[in-house]
Amino acid sequence: MKHLRILTIALGAGALLLGGTAQSLADFTGQTVTAEWRYPDFGSILETHDVVVGGGVELPPDVIINDSKFGIDIGADFVSFDFNALSNWTATSFNGWRFADTNGTIPEIIDYSIDSFSGGIAGLTDDDLGFDADSVWGNFAGVTVAGGGEYIQLKVSFVPEPASLALLALGGLAALRRR
Repeated sequence: MKHLRILTIALGAGALLLGGTAQSLADFTGQTVTAEWRYPDFGSILETHDVVVGGGVELPPDVIINDSKFGIDIGADFVSFDFNALSNWTATSFNGWRFADTNGTIPEIIDYSIDSFSGGIAGLTDDDLGFDADSVWGNFAGVTVAGGGEYIQLKVSFVPEPASLALLALGGLAALRRR
């Protein structure tokens, strides 16, 4: 038991040293994200916004210059498109949004997928999504949205922060100790 207490203290101190002032959880909360509407191809930026992720909708319909038919909410581990009208995304090589780490402070992204969407959405699959360590994007070219009240929510997964890894390790050690 004495060794477990010493290990717990050591892991906790290590987590504080490794984590520093970083978030204890890996997510977008409080981070600055650059949102770019790319059209008619991935290399062409039609619109761009730097937003700080917090409570509420980061890009309401009245802020999106070229299309007031939807708003974009970025949460801890998701990007959500909420539609208020019929929308047909022009079928070009790329017609969609890219969300990138503006300041280089967001943990590494390791996955991006469709979490959920309403029934009035047609034409979007996981194959239309992409990511790298610092950004996620979705190509909505050819996607049709039936009308208001429809939504698409995309899930983002991050590499856990050092403090989170330390807590996971501590939980594993406690489980082993019980055995």
